[in-house]
Amino acid sequence: MSRPIASSCFITLIALCIATFWAGFAVAEEKADKSLRYFIGTYTGQGENDSKGIYTTVFDHEAGTFSPPELALECEQPSWIATHPTLPLLYAVSEKDRNAGLYVISYDAESGKMVLVERKDVPGKAPCHLAVLMLHDKPFAVATANYNSANVTEFEMQEEGRLKYARDHKFSAPSLRPGRNSQRQKESHPHGVFPIGKTGGHFYVPDLGGDFVYTFHYYKERGGNGSLLRTRGMELDLPPGTGPRHLAVSFLPQRDGPPVVHRVYVNGELNSTVNVFDLTNAYTEPVEIDLVQTISTLPEGFDPKNNSTAEIALSPNGKFLYISNRGHDSIAAFAVGEKDGKLTLVEHVPSGGKTPRFFMLDPTGQFLFSCNQSSGNIVVMKIDQETGKLTPTGSEIKVPQPVCMAAVPKP
Repeated sequence: MSRPIASSCFITLIALCIATFWAGFAVAEEKADKSLRYFIGTYTGQGENDSKGIYTTVFDHEAGTFSPPELALECEQPSWIATHPTLPLLYAVSEKDRNAGLYVISYDAESGKMVLVERKDVPGKAPCHLAVLMLHDKPFAVATANYNSANVTEFEMQEEGRLKYARDHKFSAPSLRPGRNSQRQKESHPHGVFPIGKTGGHFYVPDLGGDFVYTFHYYKERGGNGSLLRTRGMELDLPPGTGPRHLAVSFLPQRDGPPVVHRVYVNGELNSTVNVFDLTNAYTEPVEIDLVQTISTLPEGFDPKNNSTAEIALSPNGKFLYISNRGHDSIAAFAVGEKDGKLTLVEHVPSGGKTPRFFMLDPTGQFLFSCNQSSGNIVVMKIDQETGKLTPTGSEIKVPQPVCMAAVPKP
């Protein structure tokens, strides 16, 4: 499917995009041959195996094992976490319908100890995702996606990483289209905030309820205050009933200037697919975004009604793509076509537990950590650099309700 979009805004967006590796993450990659500290976000108040907040562990890259996890900070529903790129700070949502919040937390990378700096109220329900937004290579805001209130909230970055409420963007109710999920898509449900680069303040927001991925950009009039605006006409249009949840972006190097967005991979939570958007034709007019492939994340014969996808990630070398299946309880591995970016299934590997809501790759791309929410364990898998295949190492740790991880360099 090919669709023309507003060219001037789009070309401006693309020209400003650079790779999404943050400074702290780059440092982590340099030290990945040693040990990295990981913080683990969880769901609290879930009954028998109750989590208390944010946990921490150290991964020994040489041994391929985690240290026993410890509670780093007691807090409510820290279901998504992200680190400041240069300061020892971590931001965490408090995913609640009532009294939703955003934590600002300082940490000691050596000991793993955390101290709550402040808690900001979020004017929304169920903030399920957040990101630190960059402008001219500096953090300028934190934005949360509030699933049950159909809004994105922006907090301006203050000195020393503290936050100040700035504004909200409300999503309108999605239009009715044949093929929509009548239960899950009655209204908009923003499910994430994904920075496109560190230069222009641009980011994507998947709307699970609307079957679109929206683009936002930072705009500031001369002498006025800056604001985040939705870039009209730049939506990634998904097939009805997809339910876009998360996404991964690949970049195209340029001889002069920063890399530009090349392809966007979007996983459908509701229909268990991954959708490949090609932006090759986005640099000449008429500008077009092409949906070039929609492929199932499940093995043949498994009913998508009994599954929902969760996390998606590209390997650092861009050769492989991984997606987690909740229900089938597996990680689907795909090879990425070198010329066209299309996906070819490599294998399905059991997640090592139940309900893999999250996984992440270590900075070198040599290991994958599968976070199984319902079974309360994080499983270590080795990644074959030639084939992309996953092999469980036999190493795992027990953490109640693990649903997110973030890495920081350990001194």
